[in-house]
Amino acid sequence: MGLRNALSFGSSGNDGPGTPNSIEVGQDLVDDLRERVEAAGPVVHLTPYKRDRNHDTSRSFFRGVHRVRRGGPKRRENVSSPFTFEIHYDGSEGTIGFRYVADEDVLRSEIRQEIESCYHDSDVTRSPPTFVDVDEGDYASAAWLTLRHPEPLRPVNNPGLNPSDFHPDPYDSITSRMVGDGSRSASVVTQLVFKPAISHADQDSLNWHDGVDEVAKRMKEPNEGFRWQSILTVVANTFVEKDLDVKATQEGYLSSEDKEAANVIANQRNRKGFHVIIRVVAIADEPELAERRVASTCEKYRNYYNSTHGQGFKPVFDVDVGEVLSNAARRKWIDREMPMSLDEAVALGAPPTDLNTPAVEYTHQRSDEGVPASVDGFEKYDETGYTDRQGNP
Repeated sequence: MGLRNALSFGSSGNDGPGTPNSIEVGQDLVDDLRERVEAAGPVVHLTPYKRDRNHDTSRSFFRGVHRVRRGGPKRRENVSSPFTFEIHYDGSEGTIGFRYVADEDVLRSEIRQEIESCYHDSDVTRSPPTFVDVDEGDYASAAWLTLRHPEPLRPVNNPGLNPSDFHPDPYDSITSRMVGDGSRSASVVTQLVFKPAISHADQDSLNWHDGVDEVAKRMKEPNEGFRWQSILTVVANTFVEKDLDVKATQEGYLSSEDKEAANVIANQRNRKGFHVIIRVVAIADEPELAERRVASTCEKYRNYYNSTHGQGFKPVFDVDVGEVLSNAARRKWIDREMPMSLDEAVALGAPPTDLNTPAVEYTHQRSDEGVPASVDGFEKYDETGYTDRQGNP
C-alpha cells in the first residue's frame, strides 16, 4: 500500500483557499516517517543560557557554519550540505526545545563546535534521530512559507534593517502561538533548512546576491502614488462652470529609512548568504486543533517578518500534508527561491536566548559557575564535604 493510501483526510472540511488542511495519520505514514527520521541522522540539542540576545554572536555563528561546496560542470552547481534549525513544542511534555540537524558527521560536528564557541554558556548534547511523536490515528497539518514580493532579494525584516523590532524577539510570539492556550495538547515543529549560498564566484550570475544593485536602485526610485485631493477636485467640477485641473497622481516620497534600506541591500554584494526553506507542522488528536496551530504560527511569521519595503512571508496551505510531513522528517532540501542575507538568517535561525514563553527550556548556570543560586536548598557535595551553592568550599 502506498503512502497516499495510508492517509484518510480529516472531516473538518477546512481545506479551502487560505486555510490549512489536515489528514488522519495511518500506520504506513508512521513507518515512513520513522525511516526518514533515521536517515536524517542524530540531533544536536541546544539549551541556551538565558540572556539578552546578541546579534553579533548570532552573526558569528552563521559565518562559522557557512561552508560552500561547488561541483558539476565547471563547478557551477552549489552542492553545499544543508542543515536544519528546529523549534519543537512537545505537547505531551509542555516544553519547547531547540535543535540542529545535519546528515553529515563533519557538518554536524562543525555546528556543535560553533554553538559551543558562540553560545559557550549553553548546554549542547547529541541525541539519536528524532522529530515529533506521531501515532496512528493522530491528525497532522502542515504548511510552508514563501515570499510575498516577486523580487526575492528584497529583504524580510531583520536586525540589520530594524534592530528595535527584534527586542523582544519575534519568537516570543511565535512560540506562544505554537503552545496555544495550553488547554489542549498539540505538538508543533517550526523547521528552517539553511543551505550556504555561493557568494564569491567570478561569474556573478552564480552568486546569491546577483541583482542586488538593480533592486537597490528600484528601491531608491519614488513611486507615483494616488493623490486623494483629486477626488475633491472632481467633486468641485460639478459645482463650477469651468473644469479645474485634475491631477490624479503625486510624486512618491522616499524616506531616509528607504534610502538606508536600499544601501543595506546594495552592500550585500560579496557578502555571505543562505538559501532557506520554512515548514510548520502540527500533530494533534483533533484535525481542527492541528490546523489552528499551523495557521496561527504561520500568521506570526507573516506579522513579524514583513518589512516596510514590501517583503515578507506568506503561508502556502494548499499542500499535500503527508508529503510535507515526510520531507520535514527527512529534513529534505527543496529550493523555494528564498535567498537570505546573513542578517536575515540571524533573524530566522539563531537560537533565541531571551524568550518569555514559559514552556521554553533554558539553563540557569553559566559555564564558569558552580551550582546555580536559583536552585533553592541545593548543596553540592564533594570528597571533602559540603560546599556552598556556588560550588565553593
